Amino acid sequence: MPIIAPPNPETRKITSLVTDLEQRMRRAEAGLRAAQLKNASITGGGLNIYDDDGAVRTVLGRQPDGTYTAISTNNPNPPPVPAAPQAIPALASIVVRHTGETASGVGWPADLNHLNIYYTEAQNPDDWKPGGSLGIGFPEELPIAPLEYTAYLVCVTAVNHSGKESAKSEPVSADPKQVVPNDLIADIFTGLELSAGVVTEAALAAKAVTATKIADNAIETPMITAGAIRGFHVAADQIDGGKLTAQAITSREIAALAVIAGKIDVNAVTAGTIAVGAVTAIKMEANLVIASRIIAGSQTGNRVELHPTLGLQAFTSGGAVRSFWLDAATGSGFFMGQVATAGSGERIVLNPGGNNPNRIQFWPAGANTFAYIDTFSEGSAAAGITMQASGGTSLKVGTVWLRQQFAQLGIADNGLIAGSQFYAEPNFVRCRSATVDLIVDQALTPVQGPRRVAFIHYDTSGAPIASGHINYQHATDGKGWFWGVNQNSGLKFDTDGLAVTNGNSMVFGPISASGFLVSSSEEKKRNVGQPRFAGGKTSLDVIKGASCKEWNYREGERRSRHRFPIAEELAAIDPSLVVQKDNAEDAQVDLRDMIGILWDAVGRLIQRVEEQ
Repeated sequence: MPIIAPPNPETRKITSLVTDLEQRMRRAEAGLRAAQLKNASITGGGLNIYDDDGAVRTVLGRQPDGTYTAISTNNPNPPPVPAAPQAIPALASIVVRHTGETASGVGWPADLNHLNIYYTEAQNPDDWKPGGSLGIGFPEELPIAPLEYTAYLVCVTAVNHSGKESAKSEPVSADPKQVVPNDLIADIFTGLELSAGVVTEAALAAKAVTATKIADNAIETPMITAGAIRGFHVAADQIDGGKLTAQAITSREIAALAVIAGKIDVNAVTAGTIAVGAVTAIKMEANLVIASRIIAGSQTGNRVELHPTLGLQAFTSGGAVRSFWLDAATGSGFFMGQVATAGSGERIVLNPGGNNPNRIQFWPAGANTFAYIDTFSEGSAAAGITMQASGGTSLKVGTVWLRQQFAQLGIADNGLIAGSQFYAEPNFVRCRSATVDLIVDQALTPVQGPRRVAFIHYDTSGAPIASGHINYQHATDGKGWFWGVNQNSGLKFDTDGLAVTNGNSMVFGPISASGFLVSSSEEKKRNVGQPRFAGGKTSLDVIKGASCKEWNYREGERRSRHRFPIAEELAAIDPSLVVQKDNAEDAQVDLRDMIGILWDAVGRLIQRVEEQ
């Protein structure tokens, strides 16, 4: 026996360290497998989410501005290129709108912050200038102002929360509307005022003329030409009313958008300051008309009325009946009478004639009749829906009935329910007609006389065709039975087997066939060997012990005599030769076993003859 030296102290120390390290690693791995942040929370802070490269991609919780949300960050992928914007000319400006679609038609990613607007003069297409931004609440619009009276190009880009910007969209062009036509500006300066070329832009340095260099009343109104003084040349409150003579400044001296509502004192413009005829229809936009109530017609009789809270209403019958109503508060609508999508041709009609409030008609193009959807009552607590193709009262048409307990699809008289139908119910689907069903349903009352159940084959009058009529019905013992009515034979679904009948369901007959095929390949068998029987008996013993008998069945058949072994004798030799049933009189024998016994017995006899 070998002698094992005890470990020295250093070895024991190393072994202890290794054991401790293994335990720590197992605890760490278990912690990694456990659910993280269970029952945890973050107070007054946020959670950073990193990508595989360690960069922060999302911040959940508190943001630098003090709000709490989820913000994408460090996203290197810009959003898709937006679709081209809409550029709408306005006074000295262009209004930019966007529908919120991408150029490729795909949807926007979740990481989308806003759209940037860029514009440039059409003659200088590479000098793009920023024009503001549009939020993601499409559609949205923003004006670019003030602008010179020339053609401009406008485009947009998409920007994500990390500031990554897409390429520019396809540009669109627009020209700002001009306040004063060019033919009014021409010839303002004449030779009487200034010689040609006396004062040029180069002759005046920037800010060369200031308010302190101009004495009070030094410049009178006739000395100021149109456009000479603009808003950005005059400091706020530098010119007050006392320094301007009456009519010193007219409309042609005021640039577009230079005077806005915030620059006009309350009551500064009164009726007395507006010249007769100065305000005409072409100078007013339709949405500038504001009223608390507008009535067309009699105030208390037949009328159409616009109301700020009740919306649009119409009253008939001397004002006593409200026939139309669009509720301004809820958007709900009410219309009493017929509603049609067109006066003729292809159209949909609701409440046709004003007296069918539940009916909807569908008129296809070029047709002189219609299909419809309507409702019907099933007692006091249920309602159904009828959908039917067009047809007269004597024409069979396709119809769908949706009921409380089931649905029907069928062919029926126009507006009626009698006819061939398909039923879809909670537990099964059936097909039925006025006299023939594929399912016996005792809950349904036959529409046209006693009901039959048939597979094939009835003629148009409902009579069975002699050479091809097969019924399914119950046998006298309550079992299912396929019966060839005019052939006096059938198939009965008997206990644990399918029986052939002859004449009626209780009389059994022979099977006539071109052949009986049995699977015989060894590849589909197991435990293949010589026949074995109880007690070591052979096939010869089986034949000797259960000899062939002749008998008549008790029920009495057309062929009354049969010859075969008796089941009880076979069972006495080996019980496995008999298939036992619930009733002893129903015991059966498998013909495959009988043929196999005969085959083996003949083989044994041949062997004995050859050995002699």
